[in-house]
Amino acid sequence: TRRCDRGLQIPLWAIQIADRPPGVADHYRPRWLSTSIAGVHESNIPWPSPTHCTQLKGLPHTNSTNQTISDPYRWLAFTTVAVGQFTTVIGNSGTSVALPRIADDLELDLATASWVMVAMALTISAVLLPMGRLSDLLGRKRVYIAGLLVMALGVSVSATSQNLPMLLIGRVIEGFGAAMVMTVAIAIITSVFPARELGKALGMNMFVIGLGAVSGPVVGGVLVDIFSWRAIFVATGAVTIVGSGLALIVIDEARVRGDTGSDRGSLDWPGIFTSSAGLAILILSLTNGNKLGWDSPFIIGGFVAFFLLFAWFLRWEMRASSPMIDLTIFRVSQFSWAVSGRFFGFLMNGPTQF
Repeated sequence: TRRCDRGLQIPLWAIQIADRPPGVADHYRPRWLSTSIAGVHESNIPWPSPTHCTQLKGLPHTNSTNQTISDPYRWLAFTTVAVGQFTTVIGNSGTSVALPRIADDLELDLATASWVMVAMALTISAVLLPMGRLSDLLGRKRVYIAGLLVMALGVSVSATSQNLPMLLIGRVIEGFGAAMVMTVAIAIITSVFPARELGKALGMNMFVIGLGAVSGPVVGGVLVDIFSWRAIFVATGAVTIVGSGLALIVIDEARVRGDTGSDRGSLDWPGIFTSSAGLAILILSLTNGNKLGWDSPFIIGGFVAFFLLFAWFLRWEMRASSPMIDLTIFRVSQFSWAVSGRFFGFLMNGPTQF
């Protein structure tokens, strides 16, 4: 509670409700509470009694701006996005065990078949940041469901492919959808859980991702042995369709909305281009370095181009009026250490897929 200048105790949830957007706040705001705390001091509306100031009948106490402690919706939303997270991971990890069968069926060598994995990883890396910003502008529910449907389209193309180029196109489309799902899922989780439960929620999310990574090769191997490598994509597509229907029913845009106000800004197209192109060039250089030679002009030129694009990206993001990523967030040591830990974790674990 916060003591008012008239000696009463205004509960913090009342302050939080007053500061919510009109469409949300009007539904809950009691008649004696105006649109802001300043408005309460200036209005002619009678102040509430000490009883009302401490507790308002019908409204439970909350410990955050958007969630009630006993609200079960947060777990419904978590389960919904967990389906998408699990699908993106299990589908990709399951495909890795199918590479020998894909190589035999399409008459490829194993090194060439590995591009089935590289294509999706390259796409996710290149568009992950832009998709996060896109969800802030268009709405998280909309982008999340669209991502699942794009994934379904991608795996459909992969499942019916008759040659490597068609299969790679399917994997690129699937990568676009997976990037949309992965970036929005975290945003939805942090929106529906109160601050005191964020650690538990994010830990459960990593458990789901880890479970998908572990079970992917097992499930993929079973499907490949019983049916064929195409069954992995068919199964992934079926789950994404179910997940999109579940999200359509469960996710409430009002509770998970991003920056959808009139001052939301616009997409940072220069930032999108430089980050996507830089990451694509870096991954292509790392992938082909062993084949072309690390002293090859193409590989050296690729690394030089990456560092130039990266430097320009940093310079642009610090000056842009609506940056794709606010670089000042890296001044928070906890965030910087957490991101560094995740980076090195993926860096050490990623090569084991090949």
